[in-house]
Amino acid sequence: MKHLFTVFAASLFLVACNAPEKTEEVTTDATEETATETTKTKEEAPRKSPNQQATGTIDGVNITIDYCSPYVKSRTIWGDLVPFNKIWRAGANETTAITIDKTALINGDTIQPGTYGFFMIPEEDKPWTIVLNEEWNKKTHGIWGTYNYKEDKDVTRSEVTPEWTNDVVESLDYSVNENGFTLVWEKAKVNIPVTAL
Repeated sequence: MKHLFTVFAASLFLVACNAPEKTEEVTTDATEETATETTKTKEEAPRKSPNQQATGTIDGVNITIDYCSPYVKSRTIWGDLVPFNKIWRAGANETTAITIDKTALINGDTIQPGTYGFFMIPEEDKPWTIVLNEEWNKKTHGIWGTYNYKEDKDVTRSEVTPEWTNDVVESLDYSVNENGFTLVWEKAKVNIPVTAL
């Protein structure tokens, strides 16, 4: 009888020590936690071309430019990273968006209050084309950058002549001044005049 009790107790001890179901649950939970942490880290990682905003008031017109700012990183920008004679999002990532709260002349064209996608067509040795388009938001319009850009949604197209400098501006930058707004990147500077109506 004593021998049978010892065998029975030993069997229970072996079953308790193996506990395969418990081990699987812990492993699964640990894997899920690691996956969640990895996803969270990716979501929180800083963007290579960070979101920026330029704001200002021009003759009583409030203007906001939402854009993403890429870096030169020793690359050839004009005619290479940004091809000539092709529509460009005038920034990185999402479509660059310009908002005005009053009717104004932008580079000589009458623009009603609202938000617009802002694009450029850089050219070699010629004036560049600036474009304001009705669509600017991925969720609302299905546009992201220049993907799904529709020329028939253009509000206006006009020409500007870029200035060229010897100094390199590493990150693309917009600023609003008393006469309009300016884009600078690498050695290019583009001024777009804005006047209240």
